[in-house]
Amino acid sequence: MSILAFVLQKVLVLVANENIAFYITLGIMVISSFCVVFKMDEILKAISRRQLEKFNQRLKNKAEADRSDV
Repeated sequence: MSILAFVLQKVLVLVANENIAFYITLGIMVISSFCVVFKMDEILKAISRRQLEKFNQRLKNKAEADRSDV
């Protein structure tokens, strides 16, 4: 991400002065960092939900196996 910020700032310097390019680049990097964090949160929720569903299925299968043994 830092390489992307460096390249983006160098490109923005061509159309704006250095301070403005720096602040634009900083803003874009902060916003993209928040997006990555929120996306990771959604991915982790989906993984947790899947793990919980698998665990519940294993419990259900074990309970059915225990009943069939009796």
